[in-house]
Amino acid sequence: MSSKFEPVNDEEVVSIPQANQRIPSLNHPMIKFGDLRGALIKVIKGYFLSASSDADEKLKWLGDGVDVEILKYGSPGWKKGKLRIKINLEFCPDEPEHQQTLNQRETREFESPLDEIRRMQG
Repeated sequence: MSSKFEPVNDEEVVSIPQANQRIPSLNHPMIKFGDLRGALIKVIKGYFLSASSDADEKLKWLGDGVDVEILKYGSPGWKKGKLRIKINLEFCPDEPEHQQTLNQRETREFESPLDEIRRMQG
């Protein structure tokens, strides 16, 4: 299995086995990635809103961000800025995409360009 995760399009569809459906708002095993991301955001917002007061302040984590200072490797000091939580979904195929393409090419290479004409006459 490859360890290269790639971003997915919101309109693409995922099938989630029953054992992995632990998100309350999922009621079908097949869902668009955009809808799945929306369900995850809803769960996180629900957590922030139910934790205690100051809901608006807590929701800033998911929107404009909260004021922080960071210390990065190699930087001369602390840097002020904003930090926010962003939900991105990524997919890592069990078989790398280029391997699938190579397998398809190898299959085609064994065919003669005349094979298609022969099939049409067949």
